[in-house]
Amino acid sequence: MVDNMEEVVERIEFLVSQKDILGLQRSTNDLKTKDNNLSSSSSSWRETTCLMEGKIYGREDDQQALIKIIHDRSESQLSVIPIVGMGGVGKTTLAKWAYSVAEGFDLKAWL
Repeated sequence: MVDNMEEVVERIEFLVSQKDILGLQRSTNDLKTKDNNLSSSSSSWRETTCLMEGKIYGREDDQQALIKIIHDRSESQLSVIPIVGMGGVGKTTLAKWAYSVAEGFDLKAWL
């Protein structure tokens, strides 16, 4: 049990160091109110299910374009690739797929 806790602490410390390397900052939406409750804006977040191994149908062109953009990025700059569209069209699924198949990166972050 102690070994597991030490591994968890090491993992958390690693993730915090990666946050600092990327220059990520806490959003004002994450701030707590006076009563120490999460702000009302945090209740609008939705959890999404994990993308299980399988085929994504009808998005092959989008998948190839996304992988090309990811691999053509500048080595010296941090990139943000927006994926936009109406609710339910598969934006999160496409992003999770790209995250899971992208290789050759020293650091990846899912936000």
